[in-house]
Amino acid sequence: MHTDRRDARGTVELRGATDAPSNLTGYAALFDRTSSDLGGFVETIDPRAFADTLARGGNVLGVVNHDPSWLLGTRASGTLDVATDDSGLRYSITLDLTDPDAIRAAAKVRTGK
Repeated sequence: MHTDRRDARGTVELRGATDAPSNLTGYAALFDRTSSDLGGFVETIDPRAFADTLARGGNVLGVVNHDPSWLLGTRASGTLDVATDDSGLRYSITLDLTDPDAIRAAAKVRTGK
């Protein structure tokens, strides 16, 4: 199985009630921007890069730091929405506030760690 791994440095937002945010939103990839050095190469992501994958409608995992053991949401379960816009590949994860991993992720976003 082939796995693509990307990250986008930028703003991640918590949305919902201030004492219990329910959504984590941000960009998994930004289009038409040159990356930092990725070990001897740089990349620029084309706005069409995810079109076929999104059109096929397969499952996508929303994880922290590319770690599948820290799963926050999936497209198949309806807890992860991914779509492209003019900036990049945008995601929104509906957090399960009974899950310690989701609470931990929300706390890290809230404090900027």
